[in-house]
Amino acid sequence: KKPKVKERLGIKILYLPTSAKVFVNEELIAENGQVACTAAAAIFGSMPIAASFPEVGDTFTITIQLSNYAHHKAGIFHKVYLGTGTNISRTRKHAQFYGLVFFGGSLFLGLFCMMTFLTNLSRNGLFYFGLSLIGFSYWKASTTKSFHYFFDGCETIFFFRIEFLSVFLFVYALVSCMNVIYPKENIKQVVRFIQFVELALAILTLFLPINFLLIIIEYHIYFIGFVLAYLLAAAIRALFNQHKDSIFVLTGLSIGVLNLLAYIFRDHNLWISADSSAFIFNISLTVTLVSILLYQQFSNALKLSREAAAGEAAKSQFLSVISHEMRTPMNGIIGMTELLSKTKLTNEQRDYLESVQTSGNSLITMIDDILDVTRIQEGKLRIEYESFDIHSLFQQVHRLFLQNAQRRGLEFRLNIDNNVPKYVVGDAMRLKQVLDNLVNNAIKFTKQGGIYIELQATPTEGKKVALHCHVRDTGIGVSKEQQQQIFKQFLQADSSRSRRYMGLGLGLPICKQIIEMMGGNIQVESELGKGSIFSFNLLLHKGKSPLLPHSVSSVDNKKSGKGLQILVAEDNAINLKLILAGLKRLGYHADSVENGKEALTASRAKAYDLILMDLQMPEMDGIESTRHILEESDGQDRPHIAALTANAFPEDKEAALAAGMKDYLLKPIKFETIKKLLAKLEAKTHTNL
Repeated sequence: KKPKVKERLGIKILYLPTSAKVFVNEELIAENGQVACTAAAAIFGSMPIAASFPEVGDTFTITIQLSNYAHHKAGIFHKVYLGTGTNISRTRKHAQFYGLVFFGGSLFLGLFCMMTFLTNLSRNGLFYFGLSLIGFSYWKASTTKSFHYFFDGCETIFFFRIEFLSVFLFVYALVSCMNVIYPKENIKQVVRFIQFVELALAILTLFLPINFLLIIIEYHIYFIGFVLAYLLAAAIRALFNQHKDSIFVLTGLSIGVLNLLAYIFRDHNLWISADSSAFIFNISLTVTLVSILLYQQFSNALKLSREAAAGEAAKSQFLSVISHEMRTPMNGIIGMTELLSKTKLTNEQRDYLESVQTSGNSLITMIDDILDVTRIQEGKLRIEYESFDIHSLFQQVHRLFLQNAQRRGLEFRLNIDNNVPKYVVGDAMRLKQVLDNLVNNAIKFTKQGGIYIELQATPTEGKKVALHCHVRDTGIGVSKEQQQQIFKQFLQADSSRSRRYMGLGLGLPICKQIIEMMGGNIQVESELGKGSIFSFNLLLHKGKSPLLPHSVSSVDNKKSGKGLQILVAEDNAINLKLILAGLKRLGYHADSVENGKEALTASRAKAYDLILMDLQMPEMDGIESTRHILEESDGQDRPHIAALTANAFPEDKEAALAAGMKDYLLKPIKFETIKKLLAKLEAKTHTNL
């Protein structure tokens, strides 16, 4: 060619990789590799060269000698750039920029995807996707020879091996990723065949002579076409199987096919595109692939969360049923033994009866502990804040365990400092649960000596008070090593204790959770053979005396002016017998029905002051029956409906109170609680009269 040159100074010519010699007016000005007439004699030159023109006239002759026997990416089909030094430099830098930006961004994204797998945050699919992204981006960036400019001291063969390795790993990872996303839509034999071929080629890339690799890579381009066609078929099957993300996968694979065709067309000079166009094309493919994986990972996470939620719901429902079904017979056992204890018994019979009561109460405690652990794990354990008499609470616990301690020959003392305020704001029921557990453990593990409860207070600024409670015993103690375990769920300091003293090892972990939820802390100091001190600290607001609407102390519930009309709705025959017998001992007669529908009918025929309503009954449950009864009753004649149930979950209580029930009494039945309820209703009736 003899182009007319307007500017003679600074003219340069840039060649793509090839074995070439460049002459201007028969003068050799550049050489890359070694030109030869045979493949054996030719030496391939990979690094692009830029040659400055010598001083010539207005016209000159360019002669290019080149030879290329193996490599598909170089030769006479590739462009020769002719222009000023500035334009040539800009062209080269543009190619570098697009290649490095694409590879750099893809590299970090790919490494992130791979690392999320290594840190167990995702499945294998994200790992394979990251690997395929890195392999694809390096392959595409290597076509611009960006890395050659920065590492021109490395041998050409080194860059070839890395480039070919990236191609093989890209195909392997892409197939593996699709196999993870759609395991049922892929043919295992085909997937394994492709994986074997790509891994084998990746390994051979490290050892085979470069001439063999150049031939392999030329035909491997068409093998990639076969792989993409197979993956398209798998994606189409996924679409027919109603996978929601399959449309994204089909889009990404379609772009991949177009990208491959563009690569082949450019390689054979059938289509020429600017580097910017190829960059945009590659970026669009990468973004599509990222969208596919993010959508797929999101779908998997959503599916797992739904399965987990369903599992939690099933577990809650199962525990609710188990709790109800176990509490129902235990209510009969404990209630009947309580009634039996009021009769005349020999000392031997009373001892046997107390053993039955102790075993029954232990079983109920275990059931409550399991339910509390479940509530804590589900975040459903709630702390209620109301003003209560903390002196009375500690005295109540002392009275509750005093007889048991005296029976064992143990000293049992309670000391409340004078500076402890009488009323504080907190959850009295949960605080009593903690104190009950600590005292019960102290008595359980103490054979001689005593148990000592101390409650102290430290004044603070404002309306708060710092409370310090210590439960000290002279029991068997806990070793330093065992102290690290006792606040962990389902673990006991010594496994032999579970056989000797009974228990699940849940009491202390629950105490720890309750105290921490109330903003405090709990700890233990102990020495083997010398006893233990369990202490907890709480910062609570000072409270006020709760207002009681009526005094019930002066009311004789057996001789009220009106008397109470009572209805018991209970479907379990033993529990019904127990409730009626207990009411009779308290001096009350009650009608009874076996389901909610009969309770509704009875309330229509008679105005009841109190209805003790079970929740789970045939034909109509207690909540639905309560709604109907209250809807049909006038404001003044509405009965006081109290749930008497084995359902121990908070949501059951909320549903009962929302339906209009006034009290929620949990089985096993405590007749002392029923007695207080009856006294309150008697006082209300007496006041109205």
